[in-house]
Parts: sequence; C-alpha cells; structure tokens
Amino acid sequence: MPKSSTLIALLSQGLREIRRELCIFVKYELLRRVWVDGYSVAHATSLFALSRPTFYAAQTSWEQAGIVGLLPEPTGPRHAHKLTEELMGQLQPLAKTLSPPQLAQWLQEEHHLTVHPRSIERALARSAKKRGPS
Repeated sequence: MPKSSTLIALLSQGLREIRRELCIFVKYELLRRVWVDGYSVAHATSLFALSRPTFYAAQTSWEQAGIVGLLPEPTGPRHAHKLTEELMGQLQPLAKTLSPPQLAQWLQEEHHLTVHPRSIERALARSAKKRGPS
C-alpha cells in the first residue's frame, strides 16, 4: 500500500480520482486519522477531499463488518429484474423454436417489456445452469 503522505501529496496536487483498489486504503486512513491521530472529522475529510457523510458511512461500515466493510460495493442491478421466474417459465419452451431477437419481440408484444436479446440469452443460460444437464 502506498504511504499516506504520498496519497495526501497526490490529493493536494489535484489528483482526486483514486483507483478503486485504493478506496479501502483511503477510507481506512481517514478513520485512522480521526481515531488514532486525533484529527477532527472536518480536518481529516478535507485532507482526503471527502465529505463528512463519507466518514460517517465508513465508520458505520467498519463497525458492522470491519475492514471488509470498507470495500466498495458493486453497482447496478443484482439480478434480472424484468425476467421473473414466471416469465422464464414461459420463455423456456419458446426458446426451443424462437431466436433471442424473436423472444424479445414476443416479450414486447405480449408483456409490454423491452428486453435486449443478449439479456434473454444470459437469462436462459442461467436458467439452464440452475436446472443442470438434461
């Protein structure tokens, strides 16, 4: 890990975009500055060009999960929210005779859902993987 003085120097030079891998280090160092070095929250957050709510969120994450809580969480949907189990049950038999673009068109016409054909391919592959080899 880089030294905190190096990181502060980079930040003071205006390089505020920190790689994702350094996110945990920055949050840890922010917490350490307040807890160990006795900095005020306002001073520590200004050193790292972060907001006070970021400090309090990091503190809560640390208290709940330790250092793992400081890892950035993935963004975006966690599951296929349009292609429900019920819809997949309808799509699977149709997938034997229709292509993904045709299935996307069927979903648009029958269910008023716009789903990219590649999303349908991935959902069908996940579904087949869950069922196992047939």
